[in-house]
Amino acid sequence: MSVGRPDHGDDPEWGSLLGLPVSRTRLHFWSFSATVTSFTAFNIVARIAALPRNSPEPLWHRIPPLLTVDIVPTAIFCGIFSPIGVEVTAMVIAAYYSRRKRRENLEAGRAEGRAEGLEEANAAWQEWNRRRIAAETAGEPFDEPPPDFGNGK
Repeated sequence: MSVGRPDHGDDPEWGSLLGLPVSRTRLHFWSFSATVTSFTAFNIVARIAALPRNSPEPLWHRIPPLLTVDIVPTAIFCGIFSPIGVEVTAMVIAAYYSRRKRRENLEAGRAEGRAEGLEEANAAWQEWNRRRIAAETAGEPFDEPPPDFGNGK
């Protein structure tokens, strides 16, 4: 582990890009940026190949302006906006998954609460029925109302 940099060597959520630890989710977005750059390079080569050969100006004089026209926007996009887009996209994806996880936890909690409530209701009814049967066996009157859990029954 280097000074000031955590070691993510065995963590499956992390990979390496040029020897630097990179989250796997961000690695895909950086791959996208590399793809955009390579397609821009292909576009530059295609523009150079499409230049007319019968011009009085030499071909090598026309190449630098063509390169600049494609490289400058690509450098701005990939160098400035791509990392911002990567972070924004990562935040949106993280928010989506944390919301989904909260919803799953809420549903699991509701199911657990329903099971506990049903268990309490069954226990209350069983206890009421036990007292009723005991009163009938003893020949005593049993006028205790059945359990009510506030649902109007």
